[in-house]
Amino acid sequence: MVSQKADKCRTYSTTPTSFFAANAIGENGMNLSKHHHLLLRHYPSIDSTQDECKRLIREGSPVAITSSYGITVSATEQLHGRGTKERKWIGKKGNVFVSIAVPMDLIPVPVSLLPLKMGSIVACQTQKKMRDSESQANASVKWPNDVLVEGKKIAGVLVETEQDKNNKYWFIIGIGINVAVSPRIDSVGPERGRPSTCVRDHCIKDFDGDDVEEAKKMALDISQDVWNWVAHTHRKGPDSAARDVLTEWKKWAAEWWGQELEVRDSTGHEIVVPVSVEANGLLTVRCKDGTQTLLPPTDYLL
Repeated sequence: MVSQKADKCRTYSTTPTSFFAANAIGENGMNLSKHHHLLLRHYPSIDSTQDECKRLIREGSPVAITSSYGITVSATEQLHGRGTKERKWIGKKGNVFVSIAVPMDLIPVPVSLLPLKMGSIVACQTQKKMRDSESQANASVKWPNDVLVEGKKIAGVLVETEQDKNNKYWFIIGIGINVAVSPRIDSVGPERGRPSTCVRDHCIKDFDGDDVEEAKKMALDISQDVWNWVAHTHRKGPDSAARDVLTEWKKWAAEWWGQELEVRDSTGHEIVVPVSVEANGLLTVRCKDGTQTLLPPTDYLL
C-alpha cells in the first residue's frame, strides 16, 4: 500500500467511529455473526491500518482474538501507510485504506496464490465502481496484484503476517484504492512507480454519496468479498479453489501477456516478458537473452 508523512505536531483521533463485534449488525444491515464473524473498525484518521490490525491481533483486544474471527480495519485518512518494500502509500481522504486480517489456517489455497486472488478482488470492485459511474474504462492486474486503468496505477495490495497470543499466524491484507484522489508518484528514485489515476478520473456520472462515504462503503464491500471467497472456496476444496484463482487472475492480467515490463527492484532495470503463471503461483518470464526464469509474488513488474 501507499503513504504520506504527517506533520509531527499533527494530532488525530484514535477513536473508531464504528466498531462491530461478532454479534453486531453491520453498516449494510447484514448480521455479521452469520458472515464469518467479522470484527470491523473504521477510524477517521490513523497512522496505518496494517499496524492497527497487527496490534489487535497481538494484544487480543478489544475482544479475545481466536481463529474464528476475521478483522477489518479501515480509515478515512491514513498518515503513515506503506506499500511493498516499505514504500510510501499516500493516504488522502476520499480513497480506500483497508486492512483485512485472516487466520492462516482459513486460507484454502497455497500462500503464493493469495496475492493473486486479492488483486482480482480489488480489480473487480474497482471496475464495478467505474461501471456504477457510467465509465467504460477497464481495470487490469499487473504482476502480482497492482491494479491499473489505462496503464496507470489505481490500487495496490500488501500482504503481511502477524502472530497472536495463541501462537497462531494471520495474514494481514492491506489494500489501497485511489477513488477520489490520484497522488503524484515519483518516476525516479527509491519511491518510483507508474503514474497514478483514480476512479473519479474515469467517471461520467458523479458518485451517489460524498467521496469519504463512497470509499468507506467500497472498503466494506472488499472485506465482504474476501470473506465470501474464504467461505466459498472451503466448500469447493483446495485444488478447485487454486484453479479458480489462476483462471480469474489470468483474465484480469490478459493485456500484459507478451509485453516488455521492468522488474522493479532489479539491478540494471531488468526487462522481462510474462509468459505464463504456474500452478504454484510463480510467474514464468522470458529474459532479454531468451532464457526463462520464475518470479515469486514478491517481485513486482513496472
